[in-house]
Amino acid sequence: MVNLVQHHETSYSAIQQFIEKPPGKLRIIEIYPPKPLHSMALGSRIPALREDYKTGQLCGRYFLATVGKLLAATPPLLRHTSRIAVPETVVVPPAPVANDTHVAEVISAPQANDTTFTDEDLA
Repeated sequence: MVNLVQHHETSYSAIQQFIEKPPGKLRIIEIYPPKPLHSMALGSRIPALREDYKTGQLCGRYFLATVGKLLAATPPLLRHTSRIAVPETVVVPPAPVANDTHVAEVISAPQANDTTFTDEDLA
């Protein structure tokens, strides 16, 4: 576990140095979320990772929709939206379903309403 943490720190430092001083004419634009992430570097739970993943997707989409268009060598393709087909109204007649309550007749003989009653119960 200690080796894993040391490797993480080493690789993180190398990445930070690369971002701060990129080689040649390379330009790095760092995209970061507007609020702190829920996950940690190590030992994060799945819900926190999923939430941070969604946040990252939103940040990336926002970047592409704003600054990303300015960085493209050629303008993006225009996409024409297709018409949405609206289905006709479907009328479904009422029918019994599994969750409906079962309505049964009540019989005046007491043993008739006992589901566990058999002929052996008669004296």
